[in-house]
Amino acid sequence: MKIALVIGHKKARPGACNKDAGLCEFEFNEKLAHDIESKGELEDLHIVYRRTYSKLPQDINNLKPDVAVSLHCNAFNEKASGSEVLYYYSSVKG
Repeated sequence: MKIALVIGHKKARPGACNKDAGLCEFEFNEKLAHDIESKGELEDLHIVYRRTYSKLPQDINNLKPDVAVSLHCNAFNEKASGSEVLYYYSSVKG
């Protein structure tokens, strides 16, 4: 199975920041993606960096992955916790 692992945000626009840890979303997501890759359990894993928001779908689609996972951290109200899964509701494969 080919997996596209998308790092949420980018270095120039790092996303949400945790004030206590002094860590922003991009930095956290990038480390997490490389930690997942280093486990070696997923043979066909491709880390995707966002060049621009408009080019991201094309970058992912060019890989022709079976699944795409985008890493993000929820900073809704500085109290949010847990996990969230979004999927395209009319996708036969989803």
